[in-house]
Amino acid sequence: MVGIAALLLVFGPWTAVAQEEEGGGRDLEDILKDVVRDAVEDQGSSNLGRVARVSVVRRAASVVDLSVDVEGISDPGRVTLRVEVFDSEYRTLPGFESSHGPIPAGDGSVAVSVVYGAVEDVQSVGLKVGLVDTETQRMFSRRKAALPWEWGGGTGGGASAGLSTLSSRGSGDQPSRQPVVVSIEPSRVGDTPAMEIPTIVGVRVAQQPTPMAQGPPTGGTSAAPGVLGTATKVQPTVVDLYSAAARATWTSDAGRLTFGGETGDTRGYVRALGDAKLNDGQVHHKVLQTHPAFKDNGRIAGAFAVTVPKGATAVSAGGGFLPNVTRSDGVKVVVKIGRTAAESTAVVSKMVRPADGIVKIAGAIPAEMQGKDVILTLEVQAGPTSTQDWFVWVEPAIR
Repeated sequence: MVGIAALLLVFGPWTAVAQEEEGGGRDLEDILKDVVRDAVEDQGSSNLGRVARVSVVRRAASVVDLSVDVEGISDPGRVTLRVEVFDSEYRTLPGFESSHGPIPAGDGSVAVSVVYGAVEDVQSVGLKVGLVDTETQRMFSRRKAALPWEWGGGTGGGASAGLSTLSSRGSGDQPSRQPVVVSIEPSRVGDTPAMEIPTIVGVRVAQQPTPMAQGPPTGGTSAAPGVLGTATKVQPTVVDLYSAAARATWTSDAGRLTFGGETGDTRGYVRALGDAKLNDGQVHHKVLQTHPAFKDNGRIAGAFAVTVPKGATAVSAGGGFLPNVTRSDGVKVVVKIGRTAAESTAVVSKMVRPADGIVKIAGAIPAEMQGKDVILTLEVQAGPTSTQDWFVWVEPAIR
């Protein structure tokens, strides 16, 4: 009885809000059944490890960054993290995707980004983060965190990569803040990772014209005050495809894929790994893993709708595999570019094998594409088998 009373104290406000807002909504008994079930699972653990704590690090209109502490991870390659966002009736809300950095062995922290991609605005009250056994797809340890947040629909935010606008609404005792544009990238994750503060890349600041210094008046006339000219908009010279990957359209032989997919998904998957140690024994930055469909000659492709900077001449990246790949027969890497996907032509077609280490992937951008809106496609094709085709792109970009 004490346990049920405690649950009512914790979750009572959520259920009360639900009953008031929706004229009763879900039956209170059903909600409590879900609460009790999750409370039991929250205490769960296994020899694979457990989720110890979930912290909300940063919130934007359609992106929330988390820091998830895990303990006792015995086989990092076998587990993944799954996030569910729920409303005041304890229902899982649709339209959310999540991605995370590498899960460390033993104890450590994992950077997780949650992105809302649906059209309508939704209101959440919390989220659940759980460890999943990729072999059985069973969630064996889960933790909740309060997240009273209004998610903006139709923003096209990117998971852990992209541009998001912070809410400008102030509270009753706080002044409104002007929106700032922040670049959110996965934190660099090592053996003892820590969340990094997203870098502010642009802020709109109102400024009054500043008069230039005036000389002494001569001949009874005075010089007209000069004003500083408006700053010229600087065009980017590099398109960071790693940061844009969450907004790309990812497909495989099995159809459309979700960014930040599970490693056991036989349809194929794409994940942002941040910093990761690769098959050359070195730690590389901005590592994007793309595994083709689990079938002979399977494929995976990401189509990026981007504007090529006028000074850019090439698309380039490193290419290789995750560590301990011994059974892959290699993959074929193809990079295509065109005004539309149907009109795209290949600028890179290259075989990459685990024994090659990290190789340079580079293709020239046709002059007529410079300064234009294009579709750029990164594609990975499996060979006769797709076994251990754990291919990664390293710092892919248009330069």
